[in-house]
Amino acid sequence: MSAPRRYLRTGEVARLLNMHPDRFRRRRRALERELGFPPPAPGLGLRWDPAAIARWQDAVMPQLGDAPETAAAAEDLGVELARRAAALAGGPRLAVDNTACRALARDEPPEEE
Repeated sequence: MSAPRRYLRTGEVARLLNMHPDRFRRRRRALERELGFPPPAPGLGLRWDPAAIARWQDAVMPQLGDAPETAAAAEDLGVELARRAAALAGGPRLAVDNTACRALARDEPPEEE
């Protein structure tokens, strides 16, 4: 006989997303709408299926083995990750300084600060 399935509460989901529970509560619907975050399990109130969250994380975050092959691809990935982080955090859209990535794409050393 299998063990009953365990669903996650709001605080546990927030911890998985590295967010404060209050921020997750405020951003949850936007995450669902804008990034396809899984909604709570039907009939269980605010409880989430951990497998659905894991599938979502795999879909929206690049895998460690999927390293970009070129500096230009790395720059694109950096911009996309910054956009996703801003969306998750609910903050303003970020302006990303890609000077070092562009220099690498041209095989130039990055400028010293």
